[in-house]
Amino acid sequence: MPSPNCEKRSMPLRIYTKEQIAFLYDNQKGRGVRELTDLFNQKFGTTKKASQIKSFKGNHRLNSGLNGCFVKGSVSWNKGKKGYMGANATSFKKGQIPPNRTRLWTERISKDGYIEINVPERNPHTGFPTRYRLKHAWLWEMSNGPVPAGHALIFKDGEKQNVDLDNLLLVTRSELLSLNLHKYSEAPNDLKPAVLALAKMEAKAGIRIRPGRRGKAKRKGILFLCVFCGHEHNTVKECNVCEESHNNELGQAGRGGRAVSQAILTANHAALNVEEGLVGKR
Repeated sequence: MPSPNCEKRSMPLRIYTKEQIAFLYDNQKGRGVRELTDLFNQKFGTTKKASQIKSFKGNHRLNSGLNGCFVKGSVSWNKGKKGYMGANATSFKKGQIPPNRTRLWTERISKDGYIEINVPERNPHTGFPTRYRLKHAWLWEMSNGPVPAGHALIFKDGEKQNVDLDNLLLVTRSELLSLNLHKYSEAPNDLKPAVLALAKMEAKAGIRIRPGRRGKAKRKGILFLCVFCGHEHNTVKECNVCEESHNNELGQAGRGGRAVSQAILTANHAALNVEEGLVGKR
């Protein structure tokens, strides 16, 4: 509901007079918005903004004919000016090195936490004579040759910046999948050998033991023997007595302790099953 103090207008508010409208129609051809605005304000003594004149032209579909292209006979803006007008091929002295160029053997840390090193190897993407490589992969290739197809390098201790050759281990992509599934890099150092043995067993047998899904991870045709109680299971699990006793030995409790014991027991199951020839038994 309108305010009682509001006066009803009988006619719309007219911003431009007929004379001003005729002026814009007659003078907009071949002129930009700023030039037309200055000319309009000078003619009628107003303070119109360029945005207002632009809106008027848009509402009345006025086209100045200007498209921003050079026309024949137009004069360049820098005609008669001194300076470097061409390519800067001679702007730098011969042999001068840009300050942002990285030198050979420069090291940096990638966003994923790996050490990268600038090596004398041609970049296949840019053709530049040097490129950045993962330092641990480059050091391993210098001693052992290229990484075989279907293989990858991992760090034994899980530290990405420990690039010592003794800390590097070559694994298959299938083993790498299992290692990542069981979070090898986050496991304690004393449990890493068990997780590695588990990954190798899974890759060899072609199975995947998914942590935290002991009740759902049924493996057809495979019997798992508990190394503590001696019972055979159709799924990868241990009885509650074995789990509780093993957690007490590790001195860990709660969910973390169960996850740790699961990794060790699974590796023990795998080793024993392979040794006893139980893989594939129904």
